[in-house]
Amino acid sequence: MELFAILFVSVAGGGVLVRAGTVVRMYELAAWRRWLPLILALLGIAMGLMRAEDVVPVAGLIALPCYVASVLFAQAGIQHAVDEEAARRRRSDVMIPAPDPDRTPASAWG
Repeated sequence: MELFAILFVSVAGGGVLVRAGTVVRMYELAAWRRWLPLILALLGIAMGLMRAEDVVPVAGLIALPCYVASVLFAQAGIQHAVDEEAARRRRSDVMIPAPDPDRTPASAWG
């Protein structure tokens, strides 16, 4: 039974760690926003392993909220990066066309 619990925690924790690892590499975010999901994921994994060692009350109280908070913070960081990229792309797509000399009156050119 302990082996199953350790395996389950490893698989669930691995999925959370992949998402948190994505946010850690987003250097445009503040340092605390990059590292908080990873710290929460590692804390959740540690609590899940404590649950496997029969420290259920403490681990049950902390593990799931840490996983959920890690995923939510990671998703917020990813969404922030996507929004910033979209805003940057919109700013660069705006082009002011040069005046066409055939259609511009001669007085406009000086």
